[in-house]
Amino acid sequence: MMNVYRMKNLHTYYQLSDLLEMRFYELTKFGNPRPDELKSPFEKWLYILKFGEIYGTSEVSLPGNLKEEEGIDMAVEELRKVNSVDEIRQLMEARSRARHDEAQRWEDAKDEGREEGREEGKKEALKLTAKNLLSMKLSHESISLATGLSIEEIKSLVN
Repeated sequence: MMNVYRMKNLHTYYQLSDLLEMRFYELTKFGNPRPDELKSPFEKWLYILKFGEIYGTSEVSLPGNLKEEEGIDMAVEELRKVNSVDEIRQLMEARSRARHDEAQRWEDAKDEGREEGREEGKKEALKLTAKNLLSMKLSHESISLATGLSIEEIKSLVN
């Protein structure tokens, strides 16, 4: 049912790593278990890979123990998209794109808020630098050149 391959040197037969291997599973030898007989997450995924077309239509619902396994319901949903009528598939894809776009808008808004916070922080740091330069009795023009603040902003710091 499973073949495992690891990388070895052809001359010394030294195994490169025990962390890297390729596994091939022969689904034809998996058998025909009932969904309620599946124990491990691995067996459940093998079952879906072999018999997924049964659940790829909307007529047959996924058994409870398969629904509980993380990711299987999402994989079957994608399979249903592929098997559905073009119009329905397009609607499902549009809904998926809309969810993705909404998530992206939220992420962009968070990034924009972070950027505004950074800009405010930079401005406050420049004002603090300007106050320090004022305490050193430098001219407003010199402080303006050093910090990029306007002379009006520097004068407001004196008060």
